[in-house]
Amino acid sequence: MNTTKNIKIKAISYFALSLAIAAVMYAQAAVPATHAKSAVSITHTVASATVAPIATEPTVGFTDGTYTATGDYYVPGGSEQINVTLTLQSGVITNTSATADASRRDSRRYQDAFISKYKNRVIGKRIDQLSLSKVSGASLTTKGFNLALAKIKAEAKS
Repeated sequence: MNTTKNIKIKAISYFALSLAIAAVMYAQAAVPATHAKSAVSITHTVASATVAPIATEPTVGFTDGTYTATGDYYVPGGSEQINVTLTLQSGVITNTSATADASRRDSRRYQDAFISKYKNRVIGKRIDQLSLSKVSGASLTTKGFNLALAKIKAEAKS
């Protein structure tokens, strides 16, 4: 097999794998949180790529309830904070809210962008597996959220 033909076959394989992974991720995102356990209860394997389902099993070791914590984080020019509230049931997050508590205009804009987009990445997820990366371009606000989440995990541990 010549090199050009080999490269074309590899490119097609990678493209097909990417489409399969995207289809599984789209299917998981389309499942409402209330149906996530029954509708998506196994790990999907597509051409050697494994995609974990949304909250498959209850998480043992966390006490049900509503918890609130503040995540303090640093930005150029000082520190900021974001207030986070999570409701847990069997270790799965069933509700969440966040309150912007920024003193700087830019920080407030990033917090507002984060708050408008983060919920779909949190509700229905197991608390022991949750850690967000940048949401809506707000990497520092996300860091503050993760710090508040760590406090809530520690408090909710039974």
